[in-house]
Amino acid sequence: MRRDDEFIASLCPSFALELDGVNFQFLWLIPIIEVMWADGRCQREEIEVLFHYVDRFVRLVSPDFPALTEARARRFLQPFLDASVGLTPRKRAELGRLRDYIVSEVMAAALPDKRAHLFQICVEVAASAQVAVSDQ
Repeated sequence: MRRDDEFIASLCPSFALELDGVNFQFLWLIPIIEVMWADGRCQREEIEVLFHYVDRFVRLVSPDFPALTEARARRFLQPFLDASVGLTPRKRAELGRLRDYIVSEVMAAALPDKRAHLFQICVEVAASAQVAVSDQ
């Protein structure tokens, strides 16, 4: 594990992240995951929106990075999406620390259109949750 990977993993030990060069590429999804848990649960509709974008991302970059697969993304994201465990206060705090790091260190270097796209995905995830809540 690289030094950055160890630091990032130390921000959220409850999730037992396995970071390597491939999984590191999925860290930009963390702010979306935090939005998904905003209401205290991770809903099926939110997961569908998330994986829609994950699948698009993988298809876009996989010709250049064949190790970057949808299955790999799903394995990496599973600890964050496990509704049976829920998001304890400790995990919520760890997720917040990880998000802070990603936004300040990883996304800050991204082009403005990439940051805007991430925001758009977060809004779409939030909207899908609202629909699910109002349907009940």
